[in-house]
Amino acid sequence: MFENFYNDEALKYLENWGIEKEIEKYLSQTIDNKSKDDLIRIAILFHDLGKFTQRKINYKDDGSTFFIFKNHEIASANIIKSQSFSDWLKDQYFLTDAQINYIAQCAGVHYELGKIRDRANQSDIFQYVKGDQIQKDIQEIMEQNKGFELEIGILFLADSLAKTEIHINGNNDEDINQKSFLIKEEISKKGLNFTMEKAAKQMPINIKIAEIYLKTWLEKRSKPII
Repeated sequence: MFENFYNDEALKYLENWGIEKEIEKYLSQTIDNKSKDDLIRIAILFHDLGKFTQRKINYKDDGSTFFIFKNHEIASANIIKSQSFSDWLKDQYFLTDAQINYIAQCAGVHYELGKIRDRANQSDIFQYVKGDQIQKDIQEIMEQNKGFELEIGILFLADSLAKTEIHINGNNDEDINQKSFLIKEEISKKGLNFTMEKAAKQMPINIKIAEIYLKTWLEKRSKPII
């Protein structure tokens, strides 16, 4: 699903935002004669490996359980860089050490925007994306992950779209809550797990965060070096 949405749906958003050409140009850059775009497609296949080692059971107030996967992205990167997995990648995909390191780094940063989304959820998240704090958070992420600024945004966008095929629009919590019945009805019709409701409700804010982040990346990239 991640790969499908990376190939198709994410591109439509990038085109609508007017930034697809610059992103395409960046992703055409090569590492040992293989493009970053091709390497990202491999990273997509293995970005969540760490969920197998990081899965923990948590409990709601009503006693029901749910899984959390804290730091799964770091675990994914470590698995990809491990000797046995690196050897397997070299055998199956004919990758070099530099290419494997890039793939591992992509897996390791794919959830960076999810972290700021999760922190913002503790307040009014729609006000957050309209305010100054999101720009401060974006600048911090970019400073801490130099060389992978674009990868963070494009992976977050495609990963978010792939969480569920039920996509809704909304500009505030009220808009989204009013669509709860439609979401549940669609989930039931498609025979999906009802945990998909959270992913569907989260979709509009994820897309907005990705849009702000990627446009900020383009703005910074376009500024002349003084």
